[in-house]
Amino acid sequence: MSKEDPLTELEIYMQKTREGIPKPMVRFDQLSGAVYEEGALSTKLKAAIAVGIAVAKRCPLCIAYYTKGALDVGCNKQELLEAGGVAVMLGGGPAMVYIQYLLQAIERYEGK
Repeated sequence: MSKEDPLTELEIYMQKTREGIPKPMVRFDQLSGAVYEEGALSTKLKAAIAVGIAVAKRCPLCIAYYTKGALDVGCNKQELLEAGGVAVMLGGGPAMVYIQYLLQAIERYEGK
């Protein structure tokens, strides 16, 4: 696992994107905030779902981003691995190889 945090560079470019296209990014941020509000599903469950989707979509940077977010709202390693397992069930072998990124993200962000 690289010692460099992949989310550091993402934050830099997300800020540049917000400066370049502020109106759409404001709307995107509003949508993201609204989606994670407590409702019939808890914020924690929604965060675990996001991790599973990131694994199913096979996006390493998304996996890191959503894993950190899920840990921040109280998900634990087992919950995230089970969400990853659902992704593998739906995504098959190609999704299975992306579990490594989930484990790396858990190791990087757990307890921080």
